[in-house]
Amino acid sequence: GGGVTLNGVAFTLPSTIEQIGVVILEKSGGRGHKDMVIQEQAWISGMQQVLTLGSVPSSVVELLNGRVSACVFHNFGTVHLAAGAMLCKELGLRVTDADGNDIDWISPANLPNAVLAHAGFHPKLLAIRNNKETSHGARNTG
Repeated sequence: GGGVTLNGVAFTLPSTIEQIGVVILEKSGGRGHKDMVIQEQAWISGMQQVLTLGSVPSSVVELLNGRVSACVFHNFGTVHLAAGAMLCKELGLRVTDADGNDIDWISPANLPNAVLAHAGFHPKLLAIRNNKETSHGARNTG
């Protein structure tokens, strides 16, 4: 609850982060990227751009610097995400699973998924990801 500082100066998020619409999608391990993309293709097509950096810390840095609107992680241990997630939460970003629920940080198992996103972009991403809304904002009734 004390905020985030960088070199003794209060760190704040860029104001443009919500409007970017660029998402980083990461999966732990070298196998299964194709399956993950196939599984996630419905919402991926609703994003302006989807990137993969291959690094949790680099992905979180891109999010905190305002270069992307969200990071979606699949099959990562909590040890890889906890520090970045703490910074995100402290700065007002949303940190949930893909259904919008709080993450169980105590579990020793890998997280099936985690979404770190700007608070204004988070509900839009989850709505598209969970097939409740198209990329243009129209509700999906089917």
